[in-house]
Amino acid sequence: MLLADSAAVIATVLAVITLIPQIMKLWRTRNAEGVSATWAAFGTVSNGAWAAYLASQSLWLALPSTSVMAVFYLITLLLIGWTGRSILRATSLGTLWALALAAAGLVGGWQGLGLILGVSFGVQATPSLWTAFHTWAPRGISSGTWQLILIEGVLWGAYGAGYSDRAVVVYGILSTIASGLMLGRYYGTRHRWLDPTRPSSVPSST
Repeated sequence: MLLADSAAVIATVLAVITLIPQIMKLWRTRNAEGVSATWAAFGTVSNGAWAAYLASQSLWLALPSTSVMAVFYLITLLLIGWTGRSILRATSLGTLWALALAAAGLVGGWQGLGLILGVSFGVQATPSLWTAFHTWAPRGISSGTWQLILIEGVLWGAYGAGYSDRAVVVYGILSTIASGLMLGRYYGTRHRWLDPTRPSSVPSST
């Protein structure tokens, strides 16, 4: 289990800084083009639920990162609102997601919650991908954040495989795929950043 534990330690360290590039970019530029408020709301809820699940399974090495991530996602959500975007719809959707996770835990116990959390990054990343791919020039995205998420995904997948935890493995796979797509969109549209002919086509509350 040494390799799995090492992967978790590295991923935990990375998680502490994963959202810092995005937070700093929002603070510096006050530009949230291509950044989904719903992604941030879902991230807050999902990481809070992950913290509870990991504690229940005694997966202590992974616990600090998820707790920190919950806080950082909340900061990201608030900063998106600070840029002038409405976060009311995102907050409402985040509340519904929290209720869905709570229901899964009540019906299926910790294992039931774990199954839902296994695909939680897919749920969380969907609005982010939707926003990025429907924004002409998603200048607000931080490539640094998604590069770190990509590395984290690989590491959490290794950690979950080492402990035969399907929820963590699925999370790792989905986060790796999603971050790869986000980076592709980011670098594939950089030539449009100075093109004023097409405005953002995504509703401001996404």
